Amino acid sequence: METDEQLTCIFCNAKFKTDKGYNKHSCEIKKKLGDLSEDKVHYAHYIFNFWFRLNIKTNRLGNGKTFRQFTMSPYMAEFCRVYYEIVMVRKMNPYTFVLWAKEEGVNTTRWLSVDSLEAFEGEYPRLADPLIHTTETIEAMMISGEEYEIELVDFFKKSKIEEIMIMIEHGYISPWVLLLSNNANNFLSRLKKNEIKHLDYIIDLGYWDKRIQDNPDDAQTVKDILSEFNID
Repeated sequence: METDEQLTCIFCNAKFKTDKGYNKHSCEIKKKLGDLSEDKVHYAHYIFNFWFRLNIKTNRLGNGKTFRQFTMSPYMAEFCRVYYEIVMVRKMNPYTFVLWAKEEGVNTTRWLSVDSLEAFEGEYPRLADPLIHTTETIEAMMISGEEYEIELVDFFKKSKIEEIMIMIEHGYISPWVLLLSNNANNFLSRLKKNEIKHLDYIIDLGYWDKRIQDNPDDAQTVKDILSEFNID
């Protein structure tokens, strides 16, 4: 169908008069992205500019790069992979990941290595904002619940212990939720001594008890969110 306004490819700026021509178009950049949709590429651009501003040397570059400059740069493919691995696969905050990588001196070429990703997963609960990590946890619980046909309110009661342990180990379940939700007692009460010891090894229960006590406002915010989802 012909349109009154020309359709423009966001990657190469090519213009088309019809929907058919636009949908059939496939420039080199679009081919490289495969099934990654335009909105996700925009998200990758935001992550790139966050990293770029952290590493700029002069104020002249402080505004970051335009979307067009980003799609033409060698960084586009890398940051699309960052978006995919951190946001889509691990359901974690990409800006926290960028800050962690900078503080740890991890070069961008090593960001997505197995060692780097495992190290970040281990540190994520301590680094993540309690509010953000709580909402990410609820989302992860919902996704797991859909897969195993378990309601959110029954997640800690009916999910397999080993499945929950894996989610905790990979940072999908926040210690804030685990220790502040009375609902989570359905999981904790099922643990054997060796499993409690393993849980302590994963998240350091002493550290989290103290952190929760030292941050009552954050703890109350988490409780309020849990209450909204009936898992308080």
